[in-house]
Amino acid sequence: KNKKKSTKKDTIKVSKTKKSPSPRLQLLKKQVKSDKLYPLKEALELLVKFNKNRKTKTVELHINTLDKGIKGEVSLPHSTGKKQTIEIFSDKTVVKINAGKLDFSILLATPADMPKLARHAKILGPKGLMPTPKNGNLIEDTKKRLEELSTGATLAYKTEPKFPIMHLSLGSSTQKLNHLQENISTLVKHINLTKVKSIFLTSTQTPSIKLDVSSL
Repeated sequence: KNKKKSTKKDTIKVSKTKKSPSPRLQLLKKQVKSDKLYPLKEALELLVKFNKNRKTKTVELHINTLDKGIKGEVSLPHSTGKKQTIEIFSDKTVVKINAGKLDFSILLATPADMPKLARHAKILGPKGLMPTPKNGNLIEDTKKRLEELSTGATLAYKTEPKFPIMHLSLGSSTQKLNHLQENISTLVKHINLTKVKSIFLTSTQTPSIKLDVSSL
């Protein structure tokens, strides 16, 4: 009897802590047809409507691919609006690292800088700041690379290590719709439509909108 009572109480506890979608999110979900493939323009218009009068307006793209290990970099026709703090490696960078002041999101360096950088790999590596050729931040012409990245139109993409899916931020819903549309189309075509299984457009606390891939 005691065991049965305990089990019943535990069940009630779990059901109480389970979070349900907010009333706002439930209302928005009713405006999205789950069985419909939305043309890109229509999906963006719907997302803008969902984000009206909201602070969080990031446009997110979730791409299900047929395989893992897909990655690359694309130059978009318009900026994503994402701000990045870029630093070119110098002796001042070493001073910052030693002081624990890593006030940059991207570190550019040349192969000749590696002997000085190697000793800081344990600090930079875990934070994803160690320059490597694969990441495009270990190059000979750091100034040219700085110009490319400073436009905000260069986007790196890759699938998750264990799953064939990408999560990408494409900008804000306050940007011009045709700019967002052109950026998304350029990205998907660069990845290659033959590698794409499905694509969902969403934002923070909004329902996912499944895109009609053929509209891209």
